[in-house]
Amino acid sequence: SRTRLQRFNAMSYAPDLPREQIFAEKTYLQGTVLTGVSYGALFMLYCICVHLLWARRRRGIRGSTLFLVYTTLILILNTLNLAGDTAFAQLAFITNRNYPGGPAQYENDFYFVTVNTMCNVAYMLANWLGDGLMVCYYLSGDDIYVKLTRAL
Repeated sequence: SRTRLQRFNAMSYAPDLPREQIFAEKTYLQGTVLTGVSYGALFMLYCICVHLLWARRRRGIRGSTLFLVYTTLILILNTLNLAGDTAFAQLAFITNRNYPGGPAQYENDFYFVTVNTMCNVAYMLANWLGDGLMVCYYLSGDDIYVKLTRAL
């Protein structure tokens, strides 16, 4: 008399697919989950920035409003990125699950879908804004030694 758990472990509900396809689907889904995790970290940093910038703004420090708008724009773009990535994963894993080759092949073949394009454009714009801020910070020092120290 086998226990219920033993009977459950003896059954396999795994799809009958090649190992390579299963691996591709697992890594694709894990990448989507990691996008959500990194968004959580970004949102936390955004909240910290807003708190600090709001305090600076109340003290009348110049430029605080500009940086509030700048960080909010970066958050909006990253929110669009997460939404697009999640929507595209839903298209691949749920809506078109039986696409020949599976969800990973669907991603390769339909990379140009509007929601995925929106996701990629938002990602690139957010990175350009972040990189642009770093370049401006680097170039803002008057002393050559300050610039060299920041470059390290």
